[in-house]
Amino acid sequence: KVEDLELLVYEQNLSIAKERADDSGAAEDRKKVAEMVNELRQRRIEVLASREQRYPANMNIKYELAQLYMQLQKWPQAIPLLQRSSQDPRLKVKALVSLGKSFMYDKKIPLAKSQFERAVPDLDPNAAPETFLECHYWLARCAEALKDNGTAEKHFGEVLVVDYEYKDARERLEKLQTGGND
Repeated sequence: KVEDLELLVYEQNLSIAKERADDSGAAEDRKKVAEMVNELRQRRIEVLASREQRYPANMNIKYELAQLYMQLQKWPQAIPLLQRSSQDPRLKVKALVSLGKSFMYDKKIPLAKSQFERAVPDLDPNAAPETFLECHYWLARCAEALKDNGTAEKHFGEVLVVDYEYKDARERLEKLQTGGND
Protein backbone atom coordinates (compact mmCIF):
# COMPACT_ATOMS: atom_id res chain seq x y z
CA LYS A 1 0.00 0.00 0.00
CA VAL A 2 1.09 3.54 -0.69
CA GLU A 3 0.49 4.52 2.95
CA ASP A 4 2.83 1.79 4.19
CA LEU A 5 5.57 2.84 1.79
CA GLU A 6 5.16 6.46 2.82
CA LEU A 7 5.51 5.53 6.50
CA LEU A 8 8.51 3.32 5.75
CA VAL A 9 10.30 6.14 3.92
CA TYR A 10 9.49 8.51 6.78
CA GLU A 11 10.86 6.01 9.32
CA GLN A 12 14.06 5.69 7.29
CA ASN A 13 14.44 9.47 7.10
CA LEU A 14 13.87 9.64 10.85
CA SER A 15 16.56 7.01 11.42
CA ILE A 16 19.02 9.04 9.33
CA ALA A 17 18.09 12.22 11.22
CA LYS A 18 18.62 10.43 14.57
CA GLU A 19 22.09 9.30 13.48
CA ARG A 20 22.92 12.83 12.37
CA ALA A 21 21.69 14.24 15.70
CA ASP A 22 23.70 11.65 17.65
CA ASP A 23 26.84 12.45 15.66
CA SER A 24 26.50 16.22 15.83
CA GLY A 25 25.00 16.56 19.31
CA ALA A 26 23.47 19.83 18.11
CA ALA A 27 20.30 21.01 19.82
CA GLU A 28 18.84 22.00 16.46
CA ASP A 29 19.30 18.46 15.11
CA ARG A 30 17.67 16.95 18.22
CA LYS A 31 14.78 19.39 17.87
CA LYS A 32 14.33 18.34 14.24
CA VAL A 33 14.25 14.67 15.30
CA ALA A 34 11.58 15.42 17.92
CA GLU A 35 9.49 17.21 15.29
CA MET A 36 9.89 14.28 12.90
CA VAL A 37 8.84 11.80 15.61
CA ASN A 38 5.67 13.83 16.24
CA GLU A 39 4.94 14.14 12.52
CA LEU A 40 5.39 10.39 12.02
CA ARG A 41 3.11 9.61 14.96
CA GLN A 42 0.47 11.99 13.61
CA ARG A 43 0.68 10.44 10.13
CA ARG A 44 0.42 6.94 11.61
CA ILE A 45 -2.71 8.06 13.50
CA GLU A 46 -4.23 9.37 10.26
CA VAL A 47 -3.43 6.15 8.40
CA LEU A 48 -4.70 3.87 11.18
CA ALA A 49 -7.85 5.94 11.77
CA SER A 50 -8.65 5.65 8.08
CA ARG A 51 -8.01 1.89 8.14
CA GLU A 52 -10.08 1.49 11.28
CA GLN A 53 -13.02 3.01 9.40
CA ARG A 54 -12.44 0.72 6.41
CA TYR A 55 -11.85 -2.44 8.48
CA PRO A 56 -13.97 -2.09 11.63
CA ALA A 57 -13.58 -5.79 12.51
CA ASN A 58 -9.75 -5.61 12.58
CA MET A 59 -8.91 -5.42 16.27
CA ASN A 60 -5.15 -5.10 15.65
CA ILE A 61 -5.72 -1.75 13.98
CA LYS A 62 -7.84 -0.57 16.92
CA TYR A 63 -5.15 -1.68 19.38
CA GLU A 64 -2.32 0.00 17.45
CA LEU A 65 -4.30 3.22 17.10
CA ALA A 66 -5.10 3.16 20.83
CA GLN A 67 -1.38 2.82 21.64
CA LEU A 68 -0.66 5.96 19.62
CA TYR A 69 -3.44 7.86 21.39
CA MET A 70 -2.01 6.69 24.73
CA GLN A 71 1.39 8.14 23.78
CA LEU A 72 -0.38 11.48 23.33
CA GLN A 73 -2.36 11.01 26.57
CA LYS A 74 -5.63 11.13 24.67
CA TRP A 75 -7.47 8.77 27.01
CA PRO A 76 -11.01 9.44 25.68
CA GLN A 77 -9.88 8.32 22.20
CA ALA A 78 -7.80 5.35 23.41
CA ILE A 79 -10.30 3.83 25.85
CA PRO A 80 -13.11 2.84 23.42
CA LEU A 81 -10.57 1.36 20.99
CA LEU A 82 -9.00 -0.70 23.77
CA GLN A 83 -12.41 -1.84 24.99
CA ARG A 84 -13.21 -3.17 21.53
CA SER A 85 -9.77 -4.68 20.91
CA SER A 86 -9.95 -6.54 24.25
CA GLN A 87 -12.66 -8.70 22.66
CA ASP A 88 -10.01 -10.35 20.46
CA PRO A 89 -8.60 -13.33 22.42
CA ARG A 90 -5.13 -12.71 20.95
CA LEU A 91 -5.10 -9.11 22.19
CA LYS A 92 -7.25 -9.47 25.30
CA VAL A 93 -4.57 -9.34 28.00
CA LYS A 94 -2.46 -6.59 26.42
CA ALA A 95 -5.58 -4.55 25.67
CA LEU A 96 -6.96 -4.94 29.21
CA VAL A 97 -3.63 -3.88 30.73
CA SER A 98 -3.47 -0.86 28.40
CA LEU A 99 -7.09 -0.10 29.22
CA GLY A 100 -6.31 -0.24 32.93
CA LYS A 101 -3.36 2.10 32.47
CA SER A 102 -5.53 4.51 30.48
CA PHE A 103 -8.14 4.59 33.24
CA MET A 104 -5.35 5.00 35.81
CA TYR A 105 -3.86 8.00 34.00
CA ASP A 106 -7.39 9.37 33.53
CA LYS A 107 -7.79 9.26 37.35
CA LYS A 108 -10.46 6.53 37.28
CA ILE A 109 -8.78 4.16 39.75
CA PRO A 110 -11.69 1.74 40.41
CA LEU A 111 -12.21 1.28 36.66
CA ALA A 112 -8.48 0.74 36.18
CA LYS A 113 -8.42 -1.87 38.94
CA SER A 114 -11.28 -3.84 37.40
CA GLN A 115 -9.52 -3.98 34.01
CA PHE A 116 -6.28 -5.23 35.55
CA GLU A 117 -8.25 -7.82 37.55
CA ARG A 118 -9.93 -9.04 34.35
CA ALA A 119 -6.47 -9.60 32.83
CA VAL A 120 -4.98 -11.54 35.78
CA PRO A 121 -6.46 -15.00 35.03
CA ASP A 122 -4.90 -14.98 31.55
CA LEU A 123 -1.47 -13.68 32.57
CA ASP A 124 1.51 -15.94 31.91
CA PRO A 125 4.87 -14.84 33.32
CA ASN A 126 6.69 -17.20 30.93
CA ALA A 127 4.92 -16.32 27.68
CA ALA A 128 4.57 -12.57 28.29
CA PRO A 129 6.67 -11.52 31.30
CA GLU A 130 6.45 -7.78 30.62
CA THR A 131 2.64 -7.87 30.50
CA PHE A 132 2.57 -9.95 33.70
CA LEU A 133 4.85 -7.50 35.49
CA GLU A 134 3.02 -4.45 34.22
CA CYS A 135 -0.41 -5.75 35.21
CA HIS A 136 0.58 -6.74 38.75
CA TYR A 137 2.58 -3.53 39.22
CA TRP A 138 -0.36 -1.35 38.23
CA LEU A 139 -2.80 -3.45 40.27
CA ALA A 140 -0.56 -2.78 43.26
CA ARG A 141 -0.52 0.93 42.45
CA CYS A 142 -4.34 0.92 42.27
CA ALA A 143 -4.49 -0.83 45.63
CA GLU A 144 -2.11 1.77 47.08
CA ALA A 145 -4.31 4.58 45.77
CA LEU A 146 -7.37 2.89 47.28
CA LYS A 147 -5.51 2.41 50.63
CA ASP A 148 -5.70 -1.40 50.33
CA ASN A 149 -2.18 -2.14 51.57
CA GLY A 150 -2.61 -5.93 51.81
CA THR A 151 -3.58 -6.19 48.15
CA ALA A 152 -0.81 -3.79 47.15
CA GLU A 153 1.74 -5.94 48.99
CA LYS A 154 0.42 -9.09 47.30
CA HIS A 155 0.76 -7.65 43.79
CA PHE A 156 4.14 -6.02 44.39
CA GLY A 157 5.19 -9.46 45.66
CA GLU A 158 4.03 -11.06 42.39
CA VAL A 159 6.19 -8.56 40.51
CA LEU A 160 9.27 -9.13 42.65
CA VAL A 161 9.07 -12.93 42.30
CA VAL A 162 9.58 -12.47 38.54
CA ASP A 163 11.81 -9.35 38.48
CA TYR A 164 13.33 -8.09 41.73
CA GLU A 165 14.40 -4.82 40.12
CA TYR A 166 11.17 -3.93 38.30
CA LYS A 167 10.57 -0.18 38.41
CA ASP A 168 10.15 0.93 42.05
CA ALA A 169 8.19 -2.16 43.17
CA ARG A 170 10.72 -3.24 45.83
CA GLU A 171 10.88 0.24 47.38
CA ARG A 172 7.10 0.55 47.38
CA LEU A 173 6.69 -2.89 48.97
CA GLU A 174 9.26 -2.07 51.65
CA LYS A 175 7.49 1.23 52.37
CA LEU A 176 4.17 -0.61 52.76
CA GLN A 177 5.74 -3.22 55.04
CA THR A 178 7.30 -0.58 57.29
CA GLY A 179 4.08 1.42 57.45
CA GLY A 180 5.31 4.39 55.39
CA ASN A 181 2.79 6.39 53.42
CA ASP A 182 3.11 8.45 50.22
